[in-house]
Amino acid sequence: MANDILKSMYIQLQMDREVDKDSHYISPSGILGYEINGIFFDFDKHEGGRLASDHTIVEFLLTGVSDSQVVTSEDVKKGFDYFGVFLGDADFGDAEINITKVLEVHFEFEDEETGDTKTIIADSAIIESANNCLTNDKIA
Repeated sequence: MANDILKSMYIQLQMDREVDKDSHYISPSGILGYEINGIFFDFDKHEGGRLASDHTIVEFLLTGVSDSQVVTSEDVKKGFDYFGVFLGDADFGDAEINITKVLEVHFEFEDEETGDTKTIIADSAIIESANNCLTNDKIA
């Protein structure tokens, strides 16, 4: 797709402990954003939460790219420069939870001309670039 633009992103994250839905606040959209190939972008909405089978893993579908910057499938091949997921508690305080690893990232693109969509599952190099962005200061 020559005129493809990012429409959504799926992420799966390994946390350092079980996620408590009542006290841990994990926001992968609307606060920090992401950067790929020098292009900063964020999403308006996210859906998801911890897995039923493993409460240390969370997954989210992020939709509604909120920045005017256009991210293409060629851009994502360069990997992440910044991977921003806000971590805290329901009152935006420190909830003592951290991301230990980005497990999966999928990108969905739409061709501007035809409306056709395609999904790119991030390869190990893109996942590694996301993991290299992680820090210990509550902001990944």
